[in-house]
Amino acid sequence: MDLQQKFENFKRMNESLAEENSKLQERVNELEDCYLTILMKLDLLSVAKAIINLESVAYRKDIIESVKGDI
Repeated sequence: MDLQQKFENFKRMNESLAEENSKLQERVNELEDCYLTILMKLDLLSVAKAIINLESVAYRKDIIESVKGDI
């Protein structure tokens, strides 16, 4: 195999690797988007949990106040 053929083979291999790299980068971007979506949903769940806890505390406070009024 002469130098020109080796160069052509190297060039094709390099192009193939560049294509594969591009596909992998697209997949990484998709996975990053999924990860960020999951983080946002976890944040929303944390906020919802905090709201539920606050509502629960307010409800218990109302019950305590109504019982105090009955005593």
